[in-house]
Amino acid sequence: MSKKRGDLKKLLKLVQYLSTELDPQMSILNLNAFLTTAVNEDVATMMDLRDQLDNYGGTRSNVSRNISYWADKQWRREDGTRPDGHGFVKAIPDPEDYRRRLLLLTQKGHAFCDELVKLLED
Repeated sequence: MSKKRGDLKKLLKLVQYLSTELDPQMSILNLNAFLTTAVNEDVATMMDLRDQLDNYGGTRSNVSRNISYWADKQWRREDGTRPDGHGFVKAIPDPEDYRRRLLLLTQKGHAFCDELVKLLED
């Protein structure tokens, strides 16, 4: 098997892990929101995340929904059709500007990142 195919095999392993261990309905935009927050040190607020994802099909409303997927509580409908989030990201009010929300990875989020890295290294 060529090196390139080996890389694809790693990607397939990652996708299979995400769909079986986390959520088979997860979208690429969900994953993009989390990884952008986890990897990009310039992303500290919701506004930063929106700016980053604007290049990849992110709109103001879907970026909020996609990051809330990873938070403690997802953006919920009154009828309860959206489940609790995964608890990997915490969005807290910025003490310097109450209109801004700071994005921080939780311990669970850091552990998830470590698991993803491990899957890609194997």
